Amino acid sequence: MTRGYLDTADGQLHYRSLGSGRPILLLHQTPSSSLEYEPLLTLLGEKYRAVALDTPGYGMSDPAPRHLSIPEYAAVAADFLRRMDLAPACVLGHHTGASIALELAVANPELISAAVFSSLPFYPPDVRASRLADSRFEPLEIQDDGAHLRTLWRKYECDAPHASPAARHSQILSALQAGAGDKEAYQAVFRYQEQARLPGLKAPTLLISGEIDLFHGCLETTRDLIPDCEVGVIPGGDGLVTADRTPEFAALTLAFLKRIGYV
Repeated sequence: MTRGYLDTADGQLHYRSLGSGRPILLLHQTPSSSLEYEPLLTLLGEKYRAVALDTPGYGMSDPAPRHLSIPEYAAVAADFLRRMDLAPACVLGHHTGASIALELAVANPELISAAVFSSLPFYPPDVRASRLADSRFEPLEIQDDGAHLRTLWRKYECDAPHASPAARHSQILSALQAGAGDKEAYQAVFRYQEQARLPGLKAPTLLISGEIDLFHGCLETTRDLIPDCEVGVIPGGDGLVTADRTPEFAALTLAFLKRIGYV
């Protein structure tokens, strides 16, 4: 596995890469980084050139100079694809990364040959408004007694009850690395109108969901809005399926790409 940086006008973007062949761009959830994809890169990299990007403000990418919207995050990813000579690519995103991947695919169909959305956020308007006003999504406050560390651990106990301690630990490291910007991309997701964008997808799409993930209940509604779509469910999977149920996740992805001829 190799790691590198791409210089941009707004700072450096960090990425992890493995393998050769047709490209797959992996976009992570909030407040994670490309680190969560290392196990998946190992499996996808056996057949493809798998590249996981740290979105601005996360992992080892520089913070954005301003608050970004999902279309702006997607524009960063599109520029990355072009400048790294990765297009056309399959784009794969989990949670926030799925929102960015959706916008990337709709806004830049010439860059995307296939899409894999894992637990794509889907918020009714009232839930969207309540999330924007929810104090849980305010920036991380570092406390003198270290209580914020326990708060983060409890969050992942709730969001990913079946995940291993190692997977939770990795997520917490990424959250701490993001610092005061750890919730930045959440705000972008809460403002993004994914329902209006889904019918515009041109690429064949796979929706993956963990059976107990937050967005599993929206899976069928989401599928019905996408013109060319398959669905895969990971039994018992939660919000950390990409890192903690990696073999199953990779198997669903690889089988889909083989079916559509992305080889």
